[in-house]
Amino acid sequence: MRREEWKRLYGQELGFFAAISASVTHEIKNHLAIINEQNGLLGDMLAMDADDGPAYRKRLSKVVQDVADQVTKADAVVRRFNTFAHTADSPVGAVDIADFLKLFGEISARLARRKGATVLVESGAECVTIRTRPFELLHLLFCAMNVLFGSGISKGVLRLRLESDAEGVRVRLSMNEDNEAAGTQSSDPALPLLLQRLQARLVFASDGTGLTLELPMELVEDRGGI
Repeated sequence: MRREEWKRLYGQELGFFAAISASVTHEIKNHLAIINEQNGLLGDMLAMDADDGPAYRKRLSKVVQDVADQVTKADAVVRRFNTFAHTADSPVGAVDIADFLKLFGEISARLARRKGATVLVESGAECVTIRTRPFELLHLLFCAMNVLFGSGISKGVLRLRLESDAEGVRVRLSMNEDNEAAGTQSSDPALPLLLQRLQARLVFASDGTGLTLELPMELVEDRGGI
């Protein structure tokens, strides 16, 4: 990869990390807002001149449980973000791609909802390990998702399915068949660079409602490049 291409990709990767970070912190902020609201309600209830009847205790117990549920949800968001951040620890490494698809589905869910879509990771091949560039693989999935969203088929269910054979793995991304696609194409400058870096291939569905990412089982590293 030429130095100019590397600089362009680096800038796009910062943008990808920023987009995921902004989405995750917004989720955390929402959970904290609900916790704060419930905490205020607890304060109001404690200040009430209420008897110790079952109805009052039941209501108080529900507020306490609601706070605990929000803490659990916020903790799950933080753990997902931590896993995402650590994908940049090693430039090349072994990846359980089924787990990676689940991670991508979780960290991209809010961004998809803003486009009117939900993300569904379908059951497919399991426990498939490939050697690739972990962070850039997530970035490539993000770009592929945006290709579909940019083609006029953003509303509905975005389905991700993993298939594998001896040659490599295939990740199929598809939208609802009742969408009317305007044609799948991408102006994202990171996409061809990521395909090159991951030695991957992008194949568009003939009906324009999906695409397939083809990835090798083993990345052949270019020792002479950056």
